[in-house]
Amino acid sequence: MRPYGKILLAGLKFYVFHQTQKCIHRTIQKRVGFREDIEEFKEIEGMEKIAKEESVERGELIMSIAEKLREEGMEKGKLEGRKEVAVKLLTKRFGKELTEELKEKILKTNEKTINYIGDNLLEITLDELKEILK
Repeated sequence: MRPYGKILLAGLKFYVFHQTQKCIHRTIQKRVGFREDIEEFKEIEGMEKIAKEESVERGELIMSIAEKLREEGMEKGKLEGRKEVAVKLLTKRFGKELTEELKEKILKTNEKTINYIGDNLLEITLDELKEILK
């Protein structure tokens, strides 16, 4: 082989080696970048999952609160209805002797007292009614 052929061959080998190194370097960079992208995607995916779980939990909490409020409202409505029925029945029983003041006290009384009045509607006296509504 001629001397310039050896130089040319050495130069060609160097060029091929250098290009191979560049190609390997680019491939490694792409793979590292791809792995970083995958890790970032996993983080985003995890955050989305957590957000969905929290959203479901919040939704369940809101529904639970709404249901409790609805039940409380229904109970309060039932209590108010019992108070109104007690006033009507006591008005029929005692007539004008059941004053507006007593009617107001009945409407403002607590559940325990209204239950007692309701249980004893036929036996309760006006004096006893005044006493328990003090």
